Amino acid sequence: MGMEARHYEAFAQWLAGQGAAVLCFDYRGMGASRFDRPLRGFKADVDDWLLDQDAALNALAQRHPGVPLLLLGHSLGAQLAAALPSVARLDGLLGVSMGSGYIGDQRADFRPRSRLFLYAIAPLALRLCGHFPGQRLGIIGDVPAPAMRQWLRWCRTPGYLLDAEQRRPLYRAARFPVISLQMADDEMLADSGFRLMFEAFGNPRRRQTVHPAAGERVGHTGIFRARHRDTQWPLLRDNLKELCSP
Repeated sequence: MGMEARHYEAFAQWLAGQGAAVLCFDYRGMGASRFDRPLRGFKADVDDWLLDQDAALNALAQRHPGVPLLLLGHSLGAQLAAALPSVARLDGLLGVSMGSGYIGDQRADFRPRSRLFLYAIAPLALRLCGHFPGQRLGIIGDVPAPAMRQWLRWCRTPGYLLDAEQRRPLYRAARFPVISLQMADDEMLADSGFRLMFEAFGNPRRRQTVHPAAGERVGHTGIFRARHRDTQWPLLRDNLKELCSP
């Protein structure tokens, strides 16, 4: 949520160098898909982003037919997978930091900050700016107002998007295998949230807690940074290879 494609660019290039065909993209209203337009009045919610993700997967499948089609989703990007219109084409999901954002599924020591964000900072910023000015605030990135309002509603709803959007049946029906990696030092999400999202899928394969090396800090968003090239990126590659196996 709020992360632009450039955050993943170094890892995407590395993974392509490992022999994978990789497509990295920005949701509409984000990064290069903002098209230099002001975000005030930009019409894009998370359901639009779901269509963007689906279009990206289909474009990759058309460009590289006959090979396994996998989704490496980080946080929100993984959470949407079962609702893809072309979900039947998906051969596997590697979900990184794929946990429920509901405030009750967040770490107890993080909830006071989250409550301030969900009920005060974000609503006020949306009202004043007509979008969420995350770059100016130093909190995630700039996000179109409809997408931010939808996500805020999920974070205030027990069951997160599964119940806020009544999508549990879609997740139970998903037939692709799912591997979920959660960081032991995730500063935001509690184990209950990771368990909720993983067990919602109809064909879960494995959930793993990743422990950083001594002195290494990964957290919720850090695994794709270049400093983890030698320690964490091979783990992501190996899990993608596992999803390619029968």
